[in-house]
Amino acid sequence: MNTRHRIRAALTGFACGDAAGVPWETMRPEQIEPRRIPSLPDRRGWPRGSVSDDTIFLLSVADVIASGSATPRSLLERLAADLPRARGAGRTSRAAVERLLAHGTLHATGGATNGAAMRALPIGWASATGQAERRVRLGVDLARTTHGEPSAIAAAVAVAAMGAWSIEGEPIDRIIAQALSETRLALDLLGAPPALMTPIESAAKGKWQVPDDGVPFLGMETVAAVVTVLRQAASTEDCIIRAVCLGGDTDTCAAVAAGLHAGATGDDVISWRDDVPLIADPVMARLAEGLAWQRQSV
Repeated sequence: MNTRHRIRAALTGFACGDAAGVPWETMRPEQIEPRRIPSLPDRRGWPRGSVSDDTIFLLSVADVIASGSATPRSLLERLAADLPRARGAGRTSRAAVERLLAHGTLHATGGATNGAAMRALPIGWASATGQAERRVRLGVDLARTTHGEPSAIAAAVAVAAMGAWSIEGEPIDRIIAQALSETRLALDLLGAPPALMTPIESAAKGKWQVPDDGVPFLGMETVAAVVTVLRQAASTEDCIIRAVCLGGDTDTCAAVAAGLHAGATGDDVISWRDDVPLIADPVMARLAEGLAWQRQSV
């Protein structure tokens, strides 16, 4: 399977994971009904099969990278343009757009949530595995547009690293190991303590436990949940169902995990994919082509 097809599969997995997680977001694990997840049950005010800001903002990042203009300003301008159609957009993303429009500010000074991590996969998809230093620096620069806390920035770098190695079809254990390595590079670059990556390290050893309320809306904890799911999943659909069953931030966890699993395996056979309208949008194929070209041209 070539690079373009893997990225296209990853985009499909991400969107399907997002759509599957939307109806269950913020629920506790014991409230999740696994058998109903594939049916995409209604969520008040959301058309069935809708994706959230997770997918919309991931496509924002993909677009600026595919066009060769990945800078903090170009990303923020794209996020601002896409914000009106980004259902469920968080306060950090909205605040970043407001700062740009009001003051031209390009960097956030706070924010430890998972918004930078949720959109970071295209950074990895478009970079070769040997470009770790370049990928880390770009991951840091683009994460800082909305999130200022080192834990959130390094979580985005971890996701980008996994994205890069997944597209090579590497085994999950190696993908996770590379994420740990590049997360350490990011924390060193930021002058932040290595202890911030403890949740991911625990997950890599199979020791991370989801909190009673489900996956927190925090960067490192979200990556830990993704790693936990990836180590267990038998297929991309299974990956999504396992992620949603963790509760909490179900759409983000399921989207990122499925994007990684589908990219690594090429498995985009998901029973509800035809119920997610975005999957058939030509933009998905266009962005996959553009990201593949960027990966192969550097």
